[in-house]
Amino acid sequence: NSSDEAAQIAAIKKSLSRPSNFEGLRLGAASLIKGGLAKVAQSDDPRVRKAILERLALYEEGYLGYLKAAPGSYRARMNYAYLLIVETALGEDHLEEARRLLEASYELSPGNPLTHVLHSVVLLYSGDIARATAKIED
Repeated sequence: NSSDEAAQIAAIKKSLSRPSNFEGLRLGAASLIKGGLAKVAQSDDPRVRKAILERLALYEEGYLGYLKAAPGSYRARMNYAYLLIVETALGEDHLEEARRLLEASYELSPGNPLTHVLHSVVLLYSGDIARATAKIED
């Protein structure tokens, strides 16, 4: 129902308008991703996907704001990259942005396998299976 949708969007905007704390941002985005993907899996209606993407865009803005204030936050970078990958899976291409973000994140946490895993997913979505395989084996 459109009034429920409007209320949900208003609540997201209100929570994101406060000075950001990473855990609030992360938990809100993760909850939306989990619930949104479940809804998309249960419905062929393109409006469901569009509604989820509209809400994810709000969290995308939240991560950008957070990273502007804390550009060295590895956890925020990885969560934002994951959000970009999910948006791509739902039909909005954010692969280049995710790739750039991940490539710039290796130096923040050298040896952390999460960067390699997410980067390989981006390469897979890009169709570069050979580089994705090499990246995951790094």
